[in-house]
Amino acid sequence: MIRFSQKEHPPWMHRFAVLTAAAATGLIVAGAAVTSTGSGDAVPDWPLSYGSLTPPMIGGILFEHTHRLIAGFTGVLIAILAAWLWIAKPGKTLQRLGIAALAAVILQASLGGLRVLLISTEAVQDAALQIAGVSSVQSLRMAVAVTHAFLAQTILCLLFAIVVLTSPSRRNAPAASPPLHANANAFRLSVFLTGLIFLQLVFGALVRHSGAGLAIPDFPLSFGKIIPPFANLPHDPYAPFPLSPEKFQFQVAVHFAHRAAALLILGLAIFFFARHRKTGKIGKLAAILLLLTSLQMVLGALNIWTGKSVYVTVLHVAVGALLLSCSVAAMITSRSLLQPPNPPQQKPFTRARAYLELTKPRLTLLVLFSAFTGYCLGASGNIALLNLIGAMFGIGLASAGALALNQYAERTHDARMLRTQRRPLPQGRLKPLEALAFGTLLCIFSVIYLAAAVNILTGFLVAMTILTYLFAYTPLKRITYFNTAVGAISGALPIVCGWTAARSDLAPEALALFGILFFWQFPHFLSIALLYREDYRRAGYKMLPLRENGIPRTNRQILLACAALLGVSLFPSLLGLAGTMYLAAALLAGSAFLGCAVSLALYRNNRFARRLMFASFVYPLIVWSFMIYDKIKM
Repeated sequence: MIRFSQKEHPPWMHRFAVLTAAAATGLIVAGAAVTSTGSGDAVPDWPLSYGSLTPPMIGGILFEHTHRLIAGFTGVLIAILAAWLWIAKPGKTLQRLGIAALAAVILQASLGGLRVLLISTEAVQDAALQIAGVSSVQSLRMAVAVTHAFLAQTILCLLFAIVVLTSPSRRNAPAASPPLHANANAFRLSVFLTGLIFLQLVFGALVRHSGAGLAIPDFPLSFGKIIPPFANLPHDPYAPFPLSPEKFQFQVAVHFAHRAAALLILGLAIFFFARHRKTGKIGKLAAILLLLTSLQMVLGALNIWTGKSVYVTVLHVAVGALLLSCSVAAMITSRSLLQPPNPPQQKPFTRARAYLELTKPRLTLLVLFSAFTGYCLGASGNIALLNLIGAMFGIGLASAGALALNQYAERTHDARMLRTQRRPLPQGRLKPLEALAFGTLLCIFSVIYLAAAVNILTGFLVAMTILTYLFAYTPLKRITYFNTAVGAISGALPIVCGWTAARSDLAPEALALFGILFFWQFPHFLSIALLYREDYRRAGYKMLPLRENGIPRTNRQILLACAALLGVSLFPSLLGLAGTMYLAAALLAGSAFLGCAVSLALYRNNRFARRLMFASFVYPLIVWSFMIYDKIKM
């Protein structure tokens, strides 16, 4: 667990941190001015401007070069602050924050330069397009610009954390002992709110750089309705710069999602203030948060009503940066009030390891391998590397978030099972609300990211996978013995998500891939249920082996599923997705899998159930590998 030390720091260190954070805020505002005035391409070279440090400050050059000067000044301040923290040794937390801010600002500067050189330097453009595996320079520049904005918000969070942690008021603040319940609630809520504000600001950058700022021309309604009519959007093909219907639909979706997230943040800010307005310093920060959130909503409306006035847009970005800074201050302040005067020492990375365990890394890797297979099979021609990486990133986050929320929902049941009682929540290594906030943020971000960076269909399918897994399969485990069939649906969707990430459509081939994963899950999960049936009984789960005559029924269902799997696995070859190598591998692997199921039905003991479970891990690896091999060879 990260502990926030309250040891005394030199007052000038805090003042310098304030100066650095103010410069970073100014840098974000200057960046917004560049984007709002369309000055991003006013200077074609980098790091100099027209080969000089003092170009003519006219037109767009004024905005772009000023932005670069502020960036250079901010980078120097961050380097000095990081060195100061490293030499002064005020605590490991502050030292790590300083190094992280320095690394982030170097990467951010490099991405800013790359965005310029992608247009002006043909060699850089060709190399970047080849590495990313895309054909559109503008798509690549937009991805670089959004990542650039993501790093800007990250740097701001790190710097304001340093400001709060070096503040003199922290040295004079008494530690809360014992921890206060109100402070605990404030910390959890502020963590959730900070995460949402951070994601919203990054999403706002996507709105700006994708040209979606006025995609919905009215406010508070959207084309006169509460929800935009996506199936019947007004589209003018004779406009001076016409958009394709698909791109316009994407812009409307991005814009509307930005509005919906803003309403969610406003609701949370109101709740935070209502609950903690009388909690000392936290109450003051909650009031500021509510004030800034309300102002931000007004500025967002003015953006629409004024047709994206430069002054309103820049002020909108500036208030967003202040809002994020205030939420970081609330998070750190409420966390500090939970610490006893002499907190016990814990091993480094203990909490990081616990969060990693929440994501079930092995299962997440299996999900990613399935999605990767779907992407490779769905891709036509060369694989777009950047799109592939983005799809795997988003699907991986969605899997991790859903698995974390599953552990949150089943924490009391996990504590009763020998197999799961060493997980982070039953052991108390993480608190339930921490897991809830962590999983929720991952799920929300992943869906928004996939819809914006990959395509809307993939984002929708991932959202359906998460909802089916959490709100159908998870509760049904305690209600009906047929929960495995529902779980098999959500478990089979990742490969389809990979397919749609590559093609943006569904096809019979995708359904064949879905069928393979769907039938595979019955022998996989039912063999686990056979091995740990007493554990499931203690936890109160309704698993098929626990029914009357449950073991023979389970064996029959495993046999039927393995037989169906053997048949369905032939479809990729019949549909032209794979060749003879895959066909031979599918027949051999499927027959061996079916043989394990027959052995289990005949001998009915744990040794054969364990053998089947092991085979269920090996089967998809063999099948997917040969499928990808055949696709590459074709």
